[in-house]
Amino acid sequence: MVIQRRSKLSAVIISFSWIFMIIVGTFFILLAYNFIDKYLETERGKELAASKNSLRTALITVGTTSGIEDTKLDLLPNFFESSTVKIVCNDKLPILFINGKADTQSELLRKIPTFMTEIDEGKLDTTYLAVESFRLPFKVSNLIAIVSKSNYIYFDNRTEIGKELLIKFRKSSYKNLTYLSDDFADLSTLASELKKRKVSSVVLVSDGTQGLSSSNLEVFGDNVYLVNIMKDEDSLYSGTIEYITKKETVSYPYIDVGERLALPTMAVFSSPEAFECAYALLEEETTAVLSYYILKAKVFLSELETSENKILCRSIDNSFEQTFLYEAVLTQLEELNEIFESTKFNNPGELEDHIEALQKAEDELGEFSCPYVY
Repeated sequence: MVIQRRSKLSAVIISFSWIFMIIVGTFFILLAYNFIDKYLETERGKELAASKNSLRTALITVGTTSGIEDTKLDLLPNFFESSTVKIVCNDKLPILFINGKADTQSELLRKIPTFMTEIDEGKLDTTYLAVESFRLPFKVSNLIAIVSKSNYIYFDNRTEIGKELLIKFRKSSYKNLTYLSDDFADLSTLASELKKRKVSSVVLVSDGTQGLSSSNLEVFGDNVYLVNIMKDEDSLYSGTIEYITKKETVSYPYIDVGERLALPTMAVFSSPEAFECAYALLEEETTAVLSYYILKAKVFLSELETSENKILCRSIDNSFEQTFLYEAVLTQLEELNEIFESTKFNNPGELEDHIEALQKAEDELGEFSCPYVY
């Protein structure tokens, strides 16, 4: 009897020991998991902070480079991983939204014209920063686009602009992006094929002469845009950029000095909403840069006026001829500024004429070994 009681007591003690060990073991397992979770969360936070800092650095660098290169494409690793990203234009004020929340990086978008459609990235983040240099003919600003491989671009191979942009993409750093050439004969089939892929946006690029309209977009899902780049008849490098969506049509005049197709290129990377804000900022930048070069030309003239023996040009030995050259540049800058203040980019043909005259006056400075104004 005593032996049975002792056996039962031992069994109870052993049972409590096991229960205690299970409780303690569970506690330490939960503690370990909690530690791991916090560690991973901390590391992930550091990674996101580093990514945000890298984007900030990239944007600042883009804003200050000389922009000699025609195009540039840099990968933004992991910044938009598992995120939906777009630019919302609020009264011409660009705001970057990540997963439906405004991001502090938007401050930088108010300094550099930034273009994008919408990005919906998964674990595999293939987001890039594309860069163009906008000139008039002096450099006005870098233009940047946030673009992903999930942003599909289709060039209308029946059109001149479609062929030109296709060649540009193939020969530049943009060759790594997702773009195709199509005759748009069967958009329904095209839309069906895209439903099988990871697609954040679709941009169809044509020239406004092929009879495409908003009704052609109904076969697609959300975030689809028809971008018509319509060149002026008397100029290959000025015209109108027209956006057609399922709900509206908006257009913007453009000018392209140096045959880079900078603005048309940014248009195919962008939604009409993001383009509106970037375009407004580009107008502001153009006004500011024009004012700067007008002031610089006046400084050169002031130097010549204050000293009759002042020599700026190595090939000219008298102040009068030097003054004449710089006055010619100043006159063209002021006339260009006057036109831009009144019409912005709305009269590209007239802008082209004055830009040509300005460049001629600037080239004459070089002929006489004078310091350039721009």
